[in-house]
Amino acid sequence: MSTSAEKKAEPLASDCVVTASPRPDGSLLISVKQGDRKIRRVVDHSCLIQEVARSIKFELSEMKSQEEVIKAVQNYGPKILPTFANQPIYRTRCSRMWEMRKLNGQ
Repeated sequence: MSTSAEKKAEPLASDCVVTASPRPDGSLLISVKQGDRKIRRVVDHSCLIQEVARSIKFELSEMKSQEEVIKAVQNYGPKILPTFANQPIYRTRCSRMWEMRKLNGQ
């Protein structure tokens, strides 16, 4: 049973290692490893393997995009970002005028 599930889930990606092991309750534990990322899912016998493969593909792509965002954010120092410098991100003309009035003592 586990080898047939592995064969059906093989089209995930060429660099994925898929293993499926039976659980005592009759379900399968499917593990997908791609590089340093690892996803484990418990699948009931009534679930379609193709649906599980599609959701795992989605999660892997989501993880990949999160890593790209994290790498992009790491390039910024915390003092460069306006939220860490205690400055407003966007100031309207009206708010700048009020700020200038406060500075001028009016």
